[in-house]
Amino acid sequence: AIAAGRGSGVSTASTADLHPYAGVAYVPLDDAPAVPVLLARRDAPGHPALPRLVSLAREIIARDPARRPPERAPGEPPR
Repeated sequence: AIAAGRGSGVSTASTADLHPYAGVAYVPLDDAPAVPVLLARRDAPGHPALPRLVSLAREIIARDPARRPPERAPGEPPR
């Protein structure tokens, strides 16, 4: 709808790089709040590469304390 001129939308900054479309302008909203990105997975075993993905996500989060999720109480399930 946006590319056809029938709509507008708000998305994350990475959308412009990941989904470029001719005729669509991606305009930064400099004063907009940060958008949290979550990684969800099943408790059951999954794809063999999943442990590496989770490990990489934790490494990235550890580099920037502002990206860390809020602490959970002992025994509280993951959100």
